[in-house]
Amino acid sequence: MEKTIKTGLIIAMVILILILLVVIYKVITYKIAIKNRKGRGKKFEQEFSNDLKKWAEQNNYFYLSPSLYKNNNKLFEVDGIIVNQKGVFVIETKSIKGNIEGDFNEEKWFKVFNNTKYEIHNVILQNVKHMKHIENILKNSEINLYSILVFEEFDKKIEIINNPQWNLITKDTIFVNDLNNFMQNTESILNQHSTNTAYNILSSYRTNARKDLWKFKAYRYKF
Repeated sequence: MEKTIKTGLIIAMVILILILLVVIYKVITYKIAIKNRKGRGKKFEQEFSNDLKKWAEQNNYFYLSPSLYKNNNKLFEVDGIIVNQKGVFVIETKSIKGNIEGDFNEEKWFKVFNNTKYEIHNVILQNVKHMKHIENILKNSEINLYSILVFEEFDKKIEIINNPQWNLITKDTIFVNDLNNFMQNTESILNQHSTNTAYNILSSYRTNARKDLWKFKAYRYKF
């Protein structure tokens, strides 16, 4: 009887250890996947920023590279900003594998990858928050703000319904043509002085203070 009980306990312990090992493996695998995805996204952000900077210089537009901003002790990160006589264009880059589909007015979108549908956040809403911060910084109702959402190619299809005219959705492989067309169809409303002022104001709100960087990093890690 005792031998049977001991054998049962040993088997139970082995099973628990195996379950624990499987859980640990999945956690480690998940963390590695998250780290790789963030690394890929950061690399894409920087590579696209370099291309966007060249395009902005060719068109004599102001360009602010990916930066952390601070306003009223609130921190927010923007992947890039273009400033010209047409307004302020807020850039958001995304490196997501799979086809993207959704509704601008909904909080959740979907990506389809390897015949599986995954729920993701509406990434335009993230950029809308950035635009509200920038609008608060500029405090100028004469300046129009626009959203530019850029996806890494990955041969994906992007189908977003109810997309407003002030938001452009494009890919890194075709952004030059799409941005040129977007600019051509956007009215110039600012003089050079107002354009310079907007650029200088936004530049002054960028921060690279160590305490701000650590605070923002801790916030992102939390979520």
